[in-house]
Amino acid sequence: GADLDSPFVFRTSRPRGAVSKRSVKSCDGTIVFAGKSPTGEVGVYRLEGYTPKKISTNEIDRLIESESDPSVIKAAAYGRQGHSFYCLKGTDWTRTYDAATGEWHTRESYGLSVWRAEYSLSAWNKIIFTDQETGKLLRLADDTFTEDGGVMVMQITTPFLHAFPRGGVVDRASFNLLVGQGVTSPTAQGYDPLAMVSKSIDGGNTWSFPRHVSLGKQGGYSTKINTWRWGRFGPNGIAYRISISDPVGRGLALMDAAVRPLAA
Repeated sequence: GADLDSPFVFRTSRPRGAVSKRSVKSCDGTIVFAGKSPTGEVGVYRLEGYTPKKISTNEIDRLIESESDPSVIKAAAYGRQGHSFYCLKGTDWTRTYDAATGEWHTRESYGLSVWRAEYSLSAWNKIIFTDQETGKLLRLADDTFTEDGGVMVMQITTPFLHAFPRGGVVDRASFNLLVGQGVTSPTAQGYDPLAMVSKSIDGGNTWSFPRHVSLGKQGGYSTKINTWRWGRFGPNGIAYRISISDPVGRGLALMDAAVRPLAA
């Protein structure tokens, strides 16, 4: 318990200082910040009591280190549908941490390497952001799939699939995507929405020309996303990239593939 005669007794020391004051945010019931240790180790930390716990990946650490002026790093924090998000933004990158899953993902606005949204505010039961491009105030909306009327692309990159030891042949790749979400107007974008699917067989360095597959018009809930004859891949494995730009509901639940391993 507290010592009423000595209320300012030193408790503990954890040598982690914020690399930018604008990265310090309240998120998921605690404080999250981009920090640095006396030995030069950088990362993103969340406080657990008085103890900073590192939550960043090696990629996030490298992005922080790449900033010649760390004071440009800024963050926003917001909650949505039971998830708390910490959005960290540098000169030419934006990465977002989902406290519910412990995973990071990339946020990019169309034509940019960063997310347009900057500082956040929760007011009137809404999440409001400042827009770095226009200076407007924009709000998050579950039923809107554009950014201020412009294109908003959802992109998912799968983990690499492997067939030990030499690789394999993919006869079929199926994706359990949200379907049947097309808009009602036959002349509007999104009436017959499409997903663009590419593959990489060289560790993600290059991607094939995308195939366009239908997500089904409005009400087409029985639409199946099956793709065929993806060819061979070697020891590096194969990964898929799914992109959707139509302004409709989008999401991926799972995927599976029919693969024939190459003979040893």
